[in-house]
Parts: sequence; structure tokens; C-alpha cells
Amino acid sequence: MEIVFQNDLDVMDAWHLDGFGFFVVGYGNGEWTPELRSSYNLYDPVVRSTVQVYPGGWSAVYAYLDNPGMWNLRSQNLKHWYLGQELYLRVYDPDPNPAKERPPPENLLLCGNFTPIPPASAPSPQPQLPPPPPPPPPSLPPPPQPQPPQPPAPPAPTPPGSSAPPQPTTRYNIYKFVTETP
Repeated sequence: MEIVFQNDLDVMDAWHLDGFGFFVVGYGNGEWTPELRSSYNLYDPVVRSTVQVYPGGWSAVYAYLDNPGMWNLRSQNLKHWYLGQELYLRVYDPDPNPAKERPPPENLLLCGNFTPIPPASAPSPQPQLPPPPPPPPPSLPPPPQPQPPQPPAPPAPTPPGSSAPPQPTTRYNIYKFVTETP
């Protein structure tokens, strides 16, 4: 799917799509026209989930919508986002498995003249065969035999001019994971 973002403002804008990475194939100044598709970078586009749109310009992305669910496409400018510059993109999967897509919450805020569409009836589930019996437990190997205690290793020689042997260094890698909540 091709999405073209047009920015008629005097400030930079950015757009984010939850659930997907998209290919940024082009950007430019002025009004976007279909003839500008010939300038797209289709050879090695950058993959992002957020794209910047310059003042008075446009940005074009290609998204491969292969992740079923309801996904938010929104301006990252907080004032615009708060005022509703966003939409929800439904990627439909005909499989009625509820683990793939859940219905919208009861308290979903709707705007404008909206008439809900009743959900399509799901096909009745097919009878399931009983699961096969579990395999017999494997035979356990004999327990290991206790080993006689080993004498401790002699201490390493102390380098000349040093009073204590060097101590090993412990290194820790600390990672902080932050998740974005829409």
C-alpha cells in the first residue's frame, strides 16, 4: 500500500504507524503528484515506523500490511495527535481466530455520523478429535557416581613488587527497555 503524507504547515511533522515498518520511498517539496512516483527510491529504501514530512513538502511510504489487527496511524506532533490527527487502519484476516484480532472495546470513542456494522457470523467450529495418548516416559539413566574431592589448586605466584594477587574483573551490561504506549 502506498501512503503519501502532505505537510501544508510551516513546521516539521512526523507520522507513525503502529505494528509495521514501512519503506520510505520518496520525499520532496511542494504538492505531490502521481508523476513524482518516477523519482521514488525502489532499489534500497529505508525501513522506518516513523517518517518526517518537511514543511510545505511530502513524504511517500510503501507498507506491506501483513500483520492483522487494528493499527494506529498518527501524527507525532502531540498537539495534532491530541486534536485527532490520527486514524485506525484495520488489517483484515478472514480467519475468525480471536487470538489474531479482538473486537474494539465497549468504551471506544466515535466521532461523526457512525453506524456500527454488525460482525459477520463466524463459522461453527468443527468437532475436534481427542488428542493422542502421551508417549511413555523415557527410561532414566543411572545417577552419576560421586567423585572424590580434588585438592585445591596452588595459588598463582605473586608478581615481583606486588603484595596481593590480582583479582578477576566482573563486567555488567545494563540494558533499559522502554515501550511506547499510544
